[in-house]
Amino acid sequence: MPKLLPLESLPKTKRLNILTPTEIDDLYARPQLTEDQRIHLFELAREEQKILVSNLSMPAKIDAIIRLGYFKLKQQFFQFNLHEVSDDVKHVMERYFSSTVLEKYSISYVTKSNNQQWVLRTTGYKLFSQTQDAPILLNKAEKLCRLSVNPIFIFRELLAEIASKKITRPGYSTLQKITSAALVAEQKRVSRIFKEHLTAQEKEGFLNLLNHEENFYAVTLLKQQPKNFKPTAIRQEIEYYERYQHLYLIAKRLLQSLEISKNGVAYYASLVEHYTVWALGRTNTDQTCLWLLCFIYHRCQRMLDNLATMFIYHRKSI
Repeated sequence: MPKLLPLESLPKTKRLNILTPTEIDDLYARPQLTEDQRIHLFELAREEQKILVSNLSMPAKIDAIIRLGYFKLKQQFFQFNLHEVSDDVKHVMERYFSSTVLEKYSISYVTKSNNQQWVLRTTGYKLFSQTQDAPILLNKAEKLCRLSVNPIFIFRELLAEIASKKITRPGYSTLQKITSAALVAEQKRVSRIFKEHLTAQEKEGFLNLLNHEENFYAVTLLKQQPKNFKPTAIRQEIEYYERYQHLYLIAKRLLQSLEISKNGVAYYASLVEHYTVWALGRTNTDQTCLWLLCFIYHRCQRMLDNLATMFIYHRKSI
């Protein structure tokens, strides 16, 4: 297993805007519960019901139950005072302490901390550690980059990894930094493999797809799929395949070294479909070359599929 570096030692990278403000609130804002959610989240299992007969004060018990409910929903802890969550307090009081009047709302920091530890013991979770867990998540993120470099995909997979290991959810900025660092590491990995396995002439062959020839860009023409199965369309696909077969074979060879998944190849290819030639020409040449390499591989695969479908269609028409 490769050496895992602490997150603090990573180079500073531009922070990605992975989620929308609404999505961030859904994950990290203190829960604003409906009555149906309160009924579900504040339901105490048999082991959890021991808190009701503990030696804690009434406010401490209510705080513990509310923290447990919030944790079940978002796997993290929130800073709050009981008077700030009065509707949740009222529900817990009526449900478990109906004959008691809550005269005191204040709870010490130590009591809140002890309640958090009780929640962790009860749920089997552990607190997220920057020194221990962040490097492991970074290693996971770097492997995910070979499946897809879509930041949202990586972010969601990291959340799933955290949940599966029963670790409290780290802050959004921490996951942003891990995702950014993994994407930078993936760019460096690709550049290293290109340097070792791709000649300058081969690289130029892919970049030439962005050149302007006979009033068209080659990559723009290749984006166009055949509209029908007529002989003209068949001849056009054959011509394209013969013209770009050498790049397809290079791409096929390189992708074995790059170890990028089929979904990853399709994602990179889709970026070429999405961006204009002008935009593609303004990115890092290694990145552009990778996108074009995946595009050619993906498009030539489609050419072969199209030709097979066309021939089957005409064969059945005879």
